[in-house]
Amino acid sequence: EMVSPLSNNDAAKTKIGLLEDTSVESFLHSRLIQQLLCEHYVSLNKGKDTGAVTLNADVLDVVDDAVTEAKHVCDANLGIAPEVIIHPLSTNYSPPLIRSWLHHAIVEVSKNAMTSNVERWNTQPALTKDSIPPSVHINLSREAGHLSVNVLDQGVGLNEQRTEKAFRFADSTSQNRWDRLSEQQSYA
Repeated sequence: EMVSPLSNNDAAKTKIGLLEDTSVESFLHSRLIQQLLCEHYVSLNKGKDTGAVTLNADVLDVVDDAVTEAKHVCDANLGIAPEVIIHPLSTNYSPPLIRSWLHHAIVEVSKNAMTSNVERWNTQPALTKDSIPPSVHINLSREAGHLSVNVLDQGVGLNEQRTEKAFRFADSTSQNRWDRLSEQQSYA
């Protein structure tokens, strides 16, 4: 009788998982590099001296734009968007950064925080329910020479199942994740 070397072998399954993670990581690195090169090329051809890199970024402006976008998405999907309070840097700090990458990260984390707040707010009994969901707070600070962005919500949190999925590539708890796929445009 032939037995698969992978059956009931946790070590082998772990190795396969590592290979998959390595492949995904390699793919993501390649994609980010290609995106950066394309964005850099386009920015240089539009006359921007530094290409895709913003040398003296206005962090508050990037975060504010991202939060506005996240609020629109949350409002469109849930019918309401919690207030987001941004606590700016206490000192003048304008780091070099790739604006689009910070923007995207803040949109995603803000959307998750707002969605979680609304989910928890929706579970409150009608008699004790506040008229609006609790606010999300975004604290900007400079720690050890780096920009730190902390997003604080009062949402439902991550249960064991959500924690397992939280950091996996392409996993989402969003109900309508691909509902606008037909509206996407290809520039290829």
